[in-house]
Amino acid sequence: MKKTKLPSLPPLKPRLRGLEARYASIQEEIGEHILSVHTYSDKAKKRIITRVKTLLDEHKLKDLAFCEENVKKAYDEASTRAEERLKQIGATLDYTYKEIEFQESIEKYTALLYGDFQRAKETIIGQVKLYFRLLKEATEKKRKASLQFLDKSEIIEEGVDRIVTEGAVVRERVTKAGHKYYAAKSRGEISKEIKLLFEKTFGKLDFIAIDCKDGIRRHYQASSWFKMQARTRMRECQTHAVRDRCKQWQNDLVRVSSHDNPCKRCADFEGEVFSLSGDHPKYPVLDNFPPHPNCEHHIDPTSEVAIQVEEEYRSLAA
Repeated sequence: MKKTKLPSLPPLKPRLRGLEARYASIQEEIGEHILSVHTYSDKAKKRIITRVKTLLDEHKLKDLAFCEENVKKAYDEASTRAEERLKQIGATLDYTYKEIEFQESIEKYTALLYGDFQRAKETIIGQVKLYFRLLKEATEKKRKASLQFLDKSEIIEEGVDRIVTEGAVVRERVTKAGHKYYAAKSRGEISKEIKLLFEKTFGKLDFIAIDCKDGIRRHYQASSWFKMQARTRMRECQTHAVRDRCKQWQNDLVRVSSHDNPCKRCADFEGEVFSLSGDHPKYPVLDNFPPHPNCEHHIDPTSEVAIQVEEEYRSLAA
C-alpha cells in the first residue's frame, strides 16, 4: 500500500541560528583562554576556570528565554495543526478535558531543555579542569614520564593515569593496541606534547562529552550540540502536543510524516500509522518516537475512516 505523505511542520532550523551563533562565540573564547596557558600554576587554573564559569553563567538568562520562547512556539504550532486535523477527520471533543495539561507539557519540555543546557555546561567545565590536571602532571618534577596519545573519548573516560605515567619508559613510536607511545621526555617537552594534544582536541572545540542512548560517548562542539539538543527537544515537545490534542479529542491513531529518504532508524516509522494507546487490534503502539536526535519526522492525527477514505481516493486516482 502506498504511504500517505503529509506536509511537514514549519522547519525548526531557522529559529536555532541565533543559539548556534551564540555558542560558537562562547566556545571560541573558551578555547583561546585554555590554550593560552602552557605551564601549570594554581593561579592560572583558578583564573581560567573562574572565567569559563562566569562566561557560561552570563548566558543563563538568555538560555532560559530561548527555552521558554521556542518550546512554547513549537508546541503551539503542532497543537494547532493537530486540532485542525482532528476537526477534519470528525473526532469527538471531550469537553471535560482540562486544558491546563497543555501548559504543563510546555513547562515540562522547557525545564527538560534548560536542564540539558546546564548539564552540557558542566561537561565543558569538566573538560577545562581535565586540561589543567594534565598540565599539572606534565609540569611536576618527575625524572621519567611518558605521554600516551589517546583518542578524545579515552582522554575523557580513562583520565590522567593513562596519559602521563610516572616511571614508565617506553621505546620511541612503538605501536601497541593501536596507540602510539613516546619515549620519556623532559617536563618542558611533555608540556608541549600536552599542549599539542589539546590543540588537536580543543582546536576542534569539542568541549561537550555526552553518553548517548546507544552507550557510545560522543564529543561535540558547543554550537552544534546546543542546536541539536534544542531541535531534538522541540520535536519531542511537538510529538507530545499531538498526543495531548488526541487525548482531548478522544482520538487514538496517528500517522508519521514521510520524507522520501529516511535513515535506517526512521524507516520503520516513515508514513506508517500507529496507535497512541497500544490497544488497537491492527496498528502497533507508537513508542520511542522520535527515534533519534535531530529527527525531522512528526506525527499527525488520523482515524480508521480517514485511512479508508485516503485508500479509496488513491484507488480512483490510480
